Amino acid sequence: MNIELLHTEALTVTGQHHLHQGKPCQDAWAHARDERVLVVAVSDGVGSVPLAHHGAELHVKEGVNVAFQAVHHHIDAIGN
Repeated sequence: MNIELLHTEALTVTGQHHLHQGKPCQDAWAHARDERVLVVAVSDGVGSVPLAHHGAELHVKEGVNVAFQAVHHHIDAIGN
């Protein structure tokens, strides 16, 4: 299967409670892809923690990068 043929979409929405309290959306998502690999990560920020939105974003970006590299390393190691 050619992963490039897949279409990836995501959406985050700030909930009413966060809007009422003036807090930003604390959910995040990220993805990485090429012709062999598609990695997607989703995070629900911890609303009670200051700057949770930054933590959620950092974790999905770094998680996707690490997973993407690991999957490629595995694929290359088995010769596919």
